[in-house]
Amino acid sequence: LEIASRYKILFDQYVAKSVGCEVSSALRLYLEERRSLKQMEHKFTCS
Repeated sequence: LEIASRYKILFDQYVAKSVGCEVSSALRLYLEERRSLKQMEHKFTCS
């Protein structure tokens, strides 16, 4: 039981870490896309 609970804690930490990385990279991509879209809109309105 002790080993199982220890493994569960490690597994939970690993999952939380990997999910956090996934979310942050997805968010970064989303923000980059929005920034480029805004720049395109800006070019269109200025020209």
